[in-house]
Amino acid sequence: MFSFNTLRVSLSWPGAAVAAALLFCGADAFQRKVLPPPLEKRVFHLKLPNSHTVFHPERGVLRGVVGESHLTINSLGIRGPELPPRPGSYRILCVGDSITECLYLDDQETWPARIMERLNQEKNMPRVWVGNAGQSAYSCVHHLQFLREWEHLREMDCIVFMVGAADLSYALTGAPEVLEKPVRKKKRKSYIETFLKDVRGKFKEKKIPSMAIEDLKGEVHIARRKARMEAEKCDVLPDLSEPIRRFRQHLRDMVEICRRNNVRPVFVSLVSSYRKDLPPEDRDVLWGGKLADGRYLTERALREVFDLYNKAVGDVAREIHAEWVDTSPLHEQPKLFYDGNHFNEEGARRLGGLVADYFVAHRSGDHWQPAPRTTRSMPAN
Repeated sequence: MFSFNTLRVSLSWPGAAVAAALLFCGADAFQRKVLPPPLEKRVFHLKLPNSHTVFHPERGVLRGVVGESHLTINSLGIRGPELPPRPGSYRILCVGDSITECLYLDDQETWPARIMERLNQEKNMPRVWVGNAGQSAYSCVHHLQFLREWEHLREMDCIVFMVGAADLSYALTGAPEVLEKPVRKKKRKSYIETFLKDVRGKFKEKKIPSMAIEDLKGEVHIARRKARMEAEKCDVLPDLSEPIRRFRQHLRDMVEICRRNNVRPVFVSLVSSYRKDLPPEDRDVLWGGKLADGRYLTERALREVFDLYNKAVGDVAREIHAEWVDTSPLHEQPKLFYDGNHFNEEGARRLGGLVADYFVAHRSGDHWQPAPRTTRSMPAN
């Protein structure tokens, strides 16, 4: 039966809906305009400060990598512990591409962490801090911008550069070495934006993951290996004279910036398993060497490219009297890598030990800094 009470209740629903909508919009505006962004912004070349990511590669995908791996970033955006106080500490920052980043290795298993562990075993020496500023796909173009812009450069004692792998990859494919756009402070996404994005995502077709992006399980390496195995191989190198000329100049510029800021530059040569007669089990884990036309370099040609870039580093180091660690004792040992040039746990341990031995051999008394005008290179043992 109809009554005025029923009419009053039914008329209250539109009002309640309007009030709820106004309340929602008000909360949305407050969240967007007043509340700070949920995370701090990332500085160019570094990672998100105070962040933590866990990688759990599928068993057997990455040879020599066991269990989950933690990626822990400190307040400066660097992988590693917080900076120790001055005085009484020696600060080393490792700069490079994915070989330095060691994305799928645990924090304590990366080669920069192994350097720190080894050096801090030396008695009557200052405590050593080693940070990891490696970034996948970053070439010397990116490293130069980082050195020019980073406000904490003068707080470092030494920069260890392991560079060249990303540079040669850009040279082979002809891809531009694009710098990141300036980081702008992002506003917090509103409730409405988040809701609409979620709804749109449910109806959107899922994209095929890019082979350029590392995933938490390491499955991208399966697709990369498959692409290489199915592609045509090429044994002839493209003309690399101009890319190598630019690479040499970038190395000189990086050393100049370091010296201008009273920071000790040390180069570490690249290491790879590439050689002509790789057995099938070692050849099948490779994925690098893609050319601009879609073909891939053979293992022999890949080794030739790595040798060219290593020679460039060694030549420049001798030319400008920069320190250079020769890692050739680790060459052609496939069991140290989960592909052709990215270290697994054992490989990172071996490399970290070799670089640490260099610092021990070139210290001056109870100081890590070498004596002036010493020979600044380390031949292969």
